[in-house]
Amino acid sequence: LCQSPQLRQQQPQQLQQKPLAQQHRPASRQGSNGRRQAGLGLLGSRRGSSASLTISLSPSCEALRQEANTPDQDKERSLLESLSQPLRTSDLLDPVGSPQARLFREFWSVPMHHAGREELPEAGAVAKNRYASIVPNAATRVALDDGGYINANFVRGAGLAERRFIATQGPLAETLADFWQMIWEQRPSAIVMLTDLVERDRPKCELYFPLHVGDRMRHGRVTAELLELDNGEQGFQRRLLRLDHTEQPSSGESLLVEHLWFRSWPDHTSPDSAVSLLPLAERSVSLPGLLVVHCSAGLGRTGAFCALCICIRQLLDTGACDCLATLCRLRLDRGGMVQSHEQYEFLHTALRHFALTRLATADR
Repeated sequence: LCQSPQLRQQQPQQLQQKPLAQQHRPASRQGSNGRRQAGLGLLGSRRGSSASLTISLSPSCEALRQEANTPDQDKERSLLESLSQPLRTSDLLDPVGSPQARLFREFWSVPMHHAGREELPEAGAVAKNRYASIVPNAATRVALDDGGYINANFVRGAGLAERRFIATQGPLAETLADFWQMIWEQRPSAIVMLTDLVERDRPKCELYFPLHVGDRMRHGRVTAELLELDNGEQGFQRRLLRLDHTEQPSSGESLLVEHLWFRSWPDHTSPDSAVSLLPLAERSVSLPGLLVVHCSAGLGRTGAFCALCICIRQLLDTGACDCLATLCRLRLDRGGMVQSHEQYEFLHTALRHFALTRLATADR
């Protein structure tokens, strides 16, 4: 496999050996015409991916990766707003061809759209970022009511859903109070957690919720109590949490939030099987209102999961989905979402399995 210059940049010590796409630094500017042609040239006829994640890389992969990260915000935005490739259910179900190389080229034709550190609202915000190079895009950044900073972005959903998700990093010890304050203020129906607390002996997320029924945890002004626990035959743990605000005890107001924890998704890559993730995605799609989604960095697994939920909703509503346009929209809202071409391929694999086992069965 060829590697991009960005993937060879120095990484924070707490990251695993395989580089994160969010570690990319902008490459030297290349001609925008080449990038546009690389992206638009992929928009001819194509079909859904099979389950295979093995691809053959062309010699031009280095250039494609460089083009995906070149800075020029106006041209980036124009490209991100224009790329589209609708896929009908029949396209996803068609077994002919598995264009992994084409999906690779398509993925790397989309600019990462990373935010720069100059977009941080305050000097102290740097200490609240799990990874120094991952900064929330200013236009969609979630602001706490007291003006405090948290590394999180509002992300659009399918159709006209302007604020379907909040994509955020796994909380740090020093951001636990901020995280729960955000939950209290934004009032999501669920929190979807896609990382383990420790992976390969490296911390990925601070424990921020009670593990046993009846236990309570207080962070800042919010207390979380675990009311129900379902270890789940569907591959994820479901918890029902009741939140109380310490400054509003007389009001008697509480907030009920589901916590859905999927622990079988290795960092930087894809789950072993689409079958294991679909029940969580379907549960999330069925929930109303806002969903908070996080992994460790809040980009790779978070982005791929949001994309899967969006495309499932599109399939249910219209019988077609647009993975390419969804990827672009995610990156407009939070730069770097969906970190690897493997995750982009897995998105197609999971959608094909959804169409085969859910939609095709329902049509019979």
